[in-house]
Amino acid sequence: MAPVRIGINGFGRIGRVFTRIAAKDPEVEIVGINDLLFYNKKKDKFNAKWAAHLFKYDTVYGPYDLDVTLVAEDRLKIGDRPEIRLTAVPNPTELPWGEWGWTWSSRPPGSSGIRRRQRGILRPVLKRSSSP
Repeated sequence: MAPVRIGINGFGRIGRVFTRIAAKDPEVEIVGINDLLFYNKKKDKFNAKWAAHLFKYDTVYGPYDLDVTLVAEDRLKIGDRPEIRLTAVPNPTELPWGEWGWTWSSRPPGSSGIRRRQRGILRPVLKRSSSP
């Protein structure tokens, strides 16, 4: 059976812990992570170095036991899993989730209006997904 392909919107504490667990599950493939903090407004450029560092060295959960590498400015590699695309798009409905072939989405709790936006993202996928 093909793995569930997941897109993560938000790479704060919950997003990073979720990714730590999902990266070890052979039935899960993370295809993309979106977080506005990947974009450095002061330098006007995309920078996800901090994300790789915080993911690898968590102050609560300790160092992650798989290798974590930023292989390109917008690509994260965890262990021997496929590379994960990194984006900084304010409106998650504008992300190319369909191109990435994702079947499920994770989001941070408490985001304003997220349910409406999430429905907008999920609607086309749920129509074609065979997942329960």
